[in-house]
Amino acid sequence: MKKMIVLFSLLLAGCGGTVESTSEPIPLDQVDNESLIEPSPTQPFIFEPVGDFIQGIMPIDIEALPSGNFLIATRDGQIILLDSDLQALGHAQIPATTFWDAGLVSVVHSNGRIYAALTLPESACPSSEAFCNGIVRYDLDETADNPLSNPQEVFNVSMVDRQGQHNGGALIFDDNGDLILGVGDGFFPESAEEAEAHSDLAQDDSSFLGKLIKVDPEGIDAPAIVAKGLRNPFTASRIPGLGMVVGDVGFETYEELNLYPFGGPYLNFGWPLEEGPKAGSLFSQPIGGFDHCDPTNQDADPSGHDASKSIAVKRHAGVVHECGSEIITAAGFYEGQEPDPYGGQLDRTLIYAAAYYGYIRGITIDDQGVPSNDRHLAHFPGVTSFTVGQDGHLYGVSIFASNQVLKMIPNPEHEESDLP
Repeated sequence: MKKMIVLFSLLLAGCGGTVESTSEPIPLDQVDNESLIEPSPTQPFIFEPVGDFIQGIMPIDIEALPSGNFLIATRDGQIILLDSDLQALGHAQIPATTFWDAGLVSVVHSNGRIYAALTLPESACPSSEAFCNGIVRYDLDETADNPLSNPQEVFNVSMVDRQGQHNGGALIFDDNGDLILGVGDGFFPESAEEAEAHSDLAQDDSSFLGKLIKVDPEGIDAPAIVAKGLRNPFTASRIPGLGMVVGDVGFETYEELNLYPFGGPYLNFGWPLEEGPKAGSLFSQPIGGFDHCDPTNQDADPSGHDASKSIAVKRHAGVVHECGSEIITAAGFYEGQEPDPYGGQLDRTLIYAAAYYGYIRGITIDDQGVPSNDRHLAHFPGVTSFTVGQDGHLYGVSIFASNQVLKMIPNPEHEESDLP
């Protein structure tokens, strides 16, 4: 039961909406999420649940290691080391604050170390009045029962207060070996007017909030802002040789996929002055995403959308949206390599997902960052992260499936002529 409560808190905090008094909440034990994950024979790709039971609450990130092993991170600070067959090798606990959407959000690895983006323990925060988010570095020993040691704080930023909302947490390495961290605006407005009044943070060049921050992994060089105007950069995918695509969770109207080219100019993605693509805009425009009120992506999903489940979530959280609530995740990038179990269908594909509705889509990104061929791929609710194993398959995790790793495979029942 605790797992479900934390889950609903995350989804409330991640998306926009108006907080209203609603009728009595639907009991949590009546929210049957298993009914959402039954694959349809018309889905181009489906998922095989593989591997050991994942400990902890809400698996949030998965990383393939050069050794062939995998790391799983959960929101409550668990790190699970799995071998190439997804069997448990080791386990560690990272101290993290978990409240609303606070917690451990993402991990990356380099040269025998992992870097974790998380809401830090309260004792690490400069002020008792606010939570803080940051990056902690650990030495990684894949032969040890507890694979993490020697924690070193690399970056720390104070949030607005102790609401625990809009922390961001997207973390990747750029092509020069620097860390790029997405930091949210730390604010959950109850109206568009309140959001506009709060614009000083995401648009303020002197604040780290609502920004992409370049961070020296050794913690020596001062951090630098490389982009601003973000609301909640919760996830990101690295595109080698090009940049990163950030999934910026929207407010009332639009979920954005924003491209930051490595080493490019200082960008402004517009929040909260603009949300979604706008003709004639002076802000950097999203390369993809979706409008909350546009059913196109839902209609393209053969498994459809069970509205009663989403309504149950929203009523429990006390949040009502005009056109439904959503969280976009920039879940992964498939470059195309050997072996390729997908037969070239996913070459240079950015994979993104809609957490509530469960549809998973792909956008082809060329080496200049130009998007094309936005198409439906699969269905599974709550997917936040994919990584590529040494066998060439995509492996993912979902906040709705805390005991599974998801192996993405072509659907053998799907007609080849219908493949995307």
